[in-house]
Amino acid sequence: GRIFLVVAFAISGYELDIIKYGIIRSDEGPRIDFLRQFINGARLFLVRIVYYLIPVIISSILSIIFQHWVTTIISIILLVIFALAEFMAECRLAKTEDLVYALSIKDAIEDITRVGIVNLLLFIIIVAIIAVVLLLILAFVMKWNSYIGGLLMGIVGVYLVFFIGRASGLLYSNVE
Repeated sequence: GRIFLVVAFAISGYELDIIKYGIIRSDEGPRIDFLRQFINGARLFLVRIVYYLIPVIISSILSIIFQHWVTTIISIILLVIFALAEFMAECRLAKTEDLVYALSIKDAIEDITRVGIVNLLLFIIIVAIIAVVLLLILAFVMKWNSYIGGLLMGIVGVYLVFFIGRASGLLYSNVE
């Protein structure tokens, strides 16, 4: 359990470095710095908890008070806003490695408008389409041969994560 968390945090920290290299538009790949990447991965975990816990708490309170469909609509809207803000917070953390900077919810929400909501939604749609197409192809290969499919799934999965990180950094690179 603990080893899994250590490795997961280090990988998340490496993903943040990929985003950072996209933000600064570097053609190089990030070097492995296990301790720093582990710490940044733990920071990212905390950022994700904060950004997703807030809409859950607000939605829970609303559901206790109102107990009706309006609560569901408000909850979905809150979740979408905070998910987009969390995406910006990841970029903010990657850019500065500063937890306080990443946890500035107001500034992260303002970054959504700096990036542009249309750009952000197009990014999400394009990345989702690419991921779904690749996963469908891999599912077909896995049905044909599970060993080859599993191997390809591991390789493509890693490259997909790198692709999304790089694209995220490039998207965020215009934010000052």
